[in-house]
Amino acid sequence: GERLFGIYCAVCHGTQGLNDGPVPAKQVTLKPTHIYQDDYMKALPIGKIYHVLTYGRNNRMGSYAYALSPKERWSVASYVKRLTMMDSLGNVPAIKALSSEASAITVQDTTKN
Repeated sequence: GERLFGIYCAVCHGTQGLNDGPVPAKQVTLKPTHIYQDDYMKALPIGKIYHVLTYGRNNRMGSYAYALSPKERWSVASYVKRLTMMDSLGNVPAIKALSSEASAITVQDTTKN
């Protein structure tokens, strides 16, 4: 997830989810609204993160279903959830530290009708 996040997400969200990537630095109107360590993002279920990756959000973030397979979107969603748990030193918890919610998810391709 971290590698894919670096390719597809960091240009807007920054490498640590602080929304300090090069795109919002030049385009104020495209700046994401929540840093990953705020309460909103911490409370966001991993399934909602996957949904946003699949369908986009509020005409500000497009869908990544064309570029990422369902498995890759779950991987990115997992990494985003881990970023919400980053400590004050910038350490991101290991995958094994995730809750059982993330491990219980069944991957389904919901982009096909």
